Amino acid sequence: MIADRKITDMTGNTLQYDNKIFGDMEHILIGYGGGIGTFDIFRKYIVGDITLLRHDKNGCTFDNFIPKVKESVSRFNNFVKHSYFEVIVGKHRGNQSELYYIKQNGEAISTNYITIGSGKAIADMFLENIKNKDINMKTFAKSACLSIGYMNRYRPEDKVGFEPIGFPTIKYLDYNKYMDEEISNQEIKEFRTFIEGKLNEYDNQLKN
Repeated sequence: MIADRKITDMTGNTLQYDNKIFGDMEHILIGYGGGIGTFDIFRKYIVGDITLLRHDKNGCTFDNFIPKVKESVSRFNNFVKHSYFEVIVGKHRGNQSELYYIKQNGEAISTNYITIGSGKAIADMFLENIKNKDINMKTFAKSACLSIGYMNRYRPEDKVGFEPIGFPTIKYLDYNKYMDEEISNQEIKEFRTFIEGKLNEYDNQLKN
C-alpha cells in the first residue's frame, strides 16, 4: 500500500505532511483519502473498539473487520458535512490477500486494485496497465511512487505530494513475515534514483 503525505485544506493549501497508512491490527493496513479530522476520530474509535472489546465476541476481529469498518465509515461520514473520508483496507492471512475499497457511504467493494483521492486519475495512468498477478510488490511500488513524484513536481493542483526531502509512505504486506513493514532505507535510495531519472527524462522531453 502506497500513499503520499500532503494534507491540504478545502482550497488546496498545504496544511501539513503526515502519514496516511495505518496498521493498528496485525496484517491489516488502512489507507484513507479525504478529511483528516474525521478519519482521525474514526481511527481512534476503531482502535478503542479493538482494545476495549478484545475479549468480547462483539469486538473488532480479523474476520469481522470489514463489516465493522464499513459501518463505522458510514456513521462518521454522516456526522459531518464537509470533511468526508474514504478508505482502502488491505488484509491477509498467509497468502490469502484481500483488498477493499470502502466508500463514504460505507459500501465495501472487494477489488484487486484501487486508487483513491484527488490524484486518482494520474495514478491510474501510471498503474492500471501493470496490475496483474505476475507483478511483485517492489516493482508496483516503484511505479506508484513515480506517479506521486510526477504529481508532486508537475501537478500541484492535484494536492498530492511529500516533504521537500521526504518520500511517500510504502508498506508491504508480506505473506511470510510476522508484521507488515515499511520499505528499507536502501530501497528508498533505490526508488529515489529511479524516480529522479524518470522525472529528468520528462523534463528533457518537455524542453524538446
